[in-house]
Amino acid sequence: MAAGVSIYSIHNLALTISFDLGIGEEAHRIVMLLKKELEKGVTKEIVDIVPAYNSLSVYFSSKTALMLAMAGIKKSATEIATSPTTSTATSVETKTNTLVEIPVCYELPFAIDTPAILDRLGMSQEEIIQRHSQKKYTVYMNGFIPGFSYMGTLDSRLELPRKKVPTGSVPAGSVAIAAQQTGIYPFESPGGWHIIGRTPIKMFEKNRSPACLLQPGDTVLFYPITVSELENWL
Repeated sequence: MAAGVSIYSIHNLALTISFDLGIGEEAHRIVMLLKKELEKGVTKEIVDIVPAYNSLSVYFSSKTALMLAMAGIKKSATEIATSPTTSTATSVETKTNTLVEIPVCYELPFAIDTPAILDRLGMSQEEIIQRHSQKKYTVYMNGFIPGFSYMGTLDSRLELPRKKVPTGSVPAGSVAIAAQQTGIYPFESPGGWHIIGRTPIKMFEKNRSPACLLQPGDTVLFYPITVSELENWL
């Protein structure tokens, strides 16, 4: 699918390349392919490359470096977005991405929103667990707070809008769903997603390299564990 491209400045040392595609695998593949292309020519002038749902932000060490790189970045982005081979090329590349398996206890008291979800969706807890854990997710981006990864695409039967009133304090490690995505709260924080479980895995550790466990492009598979397994893990 061909996609339109727009490039704009977000800072005197940074620019964003945006594709007119909705959130999903197609937009993600194009963004990650452009990231790989830009990384081939990475020099000390490029400080960071940050992928998002359907855009990519590039940070430079100087305004001069940004201006000199603009034309080349626009050319690469346009070629990738309009190439008929993009889907084939990117689907091949995603097979080499890291697969991360994450244990989740889907039982109470850790699945604090599951009772309400059961009523809203009209399904059993076992079906919720099955639909959430028997699907591989792509990490689209990191944001909100350090270590929070936005992952998709959620089984359509589990789709729920964000809470109208966010929870004031969501425990660290809480596994949640909202709209077409799932994520894990790395720290105790407010949150508007629906909590269906808890993982003992630390999503962010400042002394780890990289500090975020999950990176854009990674594939995630959740698997169920019991309350006792979770407590022993902790």
